[in-house]
Amino acid sequence: MPHNAVWLHIWFSITFTVNMIKVILIRRIENSMKTLCAFLNITVLFILTYSFGFAQKQDTIIISPKVGAVIDSAEKKQYRIFPYYPDKSFISAVFIKKSDSIMILRANFKEDSTVERKIFMKELEWMRSIIDGNIPNNINMGNSKRNIPKPFVINFGLGGSNVGISIGGDVSFIRAEKQFSIRYLHNFEAGYFLFLHDEFPVENVMDVGILYGWRKQVKAVSFSIAGGISIVRGIERGDFLNSCTECFFYQGYYEPVKYTTIGIPLDCHFIYHPNSWFIGYGLSGFGNLNLKKSFSGILFSLQFGDLT
Repeated sequence: MPHNAVWLHIWFSITFTVNMIKVILIRRIENSMKTLCAFLNITVLFILTYSFGFAQKQDTIIISPKVGAVIDSAEKKQYRIFPYYPDKSFISAVFIKKSDSIMILRANFKEDSTVERKIFMKELEWMRSIIDGNIPNNINMGNSKRNIPKPFVINFGLGGSNVGISIGGDVSFIRAEKQFSIRYLHNFEAGYFLFLHDEFPVENVMDVGILYGWRKQVKAVSFSIAGGISIVRGIERGDFLNSCTECFFYQGYYEPVKYTTIGIPLDCHFIYHPNSWFIGYGLSGFGNLNLKKSFSGILFSLQFGDLT
């Protein structure tokens, strides 16, 4: 008996020590994640500020002395250029050099809206020829509706929510200042994602939805907000079943309770696009209102796609 008591005492001591170490590790990881999130926020704000200032130092191109550096609405109508932009809201446009073969057409509209479009040298030379009178302006290679730009972007992000760790993304189709999106979002308890979870099943909730909203771009920075409808599915723990007494770490098992419901997804994006196409980065907020497990959070996002 004394011999068994000694081993039992050693076993309880080891178990207590391991659990204490586990609690300390979880707390330190949580504090580290908070510090990391704060660092990421500061870093993103710094990059946005620096990049926005750097973006202002780009060269403006004069495609013809007849119009100068800035093409206004009267010149647009006169030469019948930029057919993909409506005359009613158009104010002015400038050409900005990005490389030897690619330019950016930055168009300003009413209500302080700005849209950027990638222009290749072939189209730029065509516009110059029309303005200079070398090509009749009734031969308009941009009149066809198929030439109206219909940009799309793909967002992917990682962050956190009131549930725990969040991962998700969406595909968005943009037309003027309107945006249509298809979204997928999944939220897990943080302990599971960090391999420190001891209660099963892991509670998680995900949604797949379609959203429609408004998007505005000012120079290289875009902001969007949207809402819609989604299917929400998740798992939560029900009644306690048993625990693992032979496991090195404590593990509790509960009855898995699955649910499916309808939700109202919401999201907003604040993204900086260094080159107006291909890649952008920033912050995305998200949420879902439903009758089972509403959630909200924020993601550090990367955005890919042609925005021009």
